Amino acid sequence: MDDRPVRPLTPPGDVAERRAATRRLRQLSARDSEIVQAVRAALADRYEVECEIGRGGMAIVLLARDLRLERHVAIKIIRPELAQVVPLERFLREVHIEAGLDHPNIVSLFDSGEVEGLPYYVMPYVKGESLRA
Repeated sequence: MDDRPVRPLTPPGDVAERRAATRRLRQLSARDSEIVQAVRAALADRYEVECEIGRGGMAIVLLARDLRLERHVAIKIIRPELAQVVPLERFLREVHIEAGLDHPNIVSLFDSGEVEGLPYYVMPYVKGESLRA
């Protein structure tokens, strides 16, 4: 009998998740990279941006650490193409209305603002699988 230790197999979901994260990082365009760096610098006194956790046609989502409350949060930055179409005042007004809602099926909003003309909002980080189909 072989006395070598048995290595546990990595669950397929973990491998797929790592590969997807690697692909997302490689797909960062120069503009997206600039956006992430601008957000990181502008919010450094309140949030420590750790990495990108998602992106889509509307926004880039970053995982960050809230330095004041010592918790992980998700920062959603509206993409420049959309920010040009939707006025900042309208976006912030809608965020203000949504922040006043309290329902178990609605994610709370912690903070909002704009960085270099791009609106963002901060919400709880919910660990789990992507909702993308």
